[in-house]
Amino acid sequence: MEKEDRNEVSLPKLISKYLKKLEQVEEILKIYTDKLNLPDYVVEEARQIYEEALKKDLLCGRATRNIVAAATYVACRIHRLLLKHLNLKALPINPIIYVNKIASNLNLNQNIIQETIKILNKAEEAGLTRGKDPVGIAAGALYLVCKQNNVDIVLNDIAKTANVTGATIRKRSRDIERLLKGHH
Repeated sequence: MEKEDRNEVSLPKLISKYLKKLEQVEEILKIYTDKLNLPDYVVEEARQIYEEALKKDLLCGRATRNIVAAATYVACRIHRLLLKHLNLKALPINPIIYVNKIASNLNLNQNIIQETIKILNKAEEAGLTRGKDPVGIAAGALYLVCKQNNVDIVLNDIAKTANVTGATIRKRSRDIERLLKGHH
């Protein structure tokens, strides 16, 4: 019987290693999806780009998270170029989708969340959210509702949780407050 070459790796080990790598990629993509609010088709494109690089053996010695980041960036650029060249407009992201996440991380109650959503609906109807960062608008509305309800919360806590500046929150909060005063 011949001894197995130490440099040879068995097929089951290769498959196991490949599957572990793909699991790691999925975890990283989930983090990027959560942080960047990426649409499914961009995530799928990033996954395909990564798998193609893996098949062509281009990843040796490179950190998986860096390759996944690069694949995600390329997928976003492809999407952006398609929109531009096909004269399509990306759908605006509704700030309401960020309210629950920010509020729950700050342990704010459901009444605050519901009131914030009502205010954001009014802001959207008035066109106040158009062209603005949806996270900043959500954080500004949440801050305004907390102030109006005497909730003991620090602006910087909202800013840190929402990953926007305090100045953005103050500005969006003032814009929404002016809008609401005009409605009454």
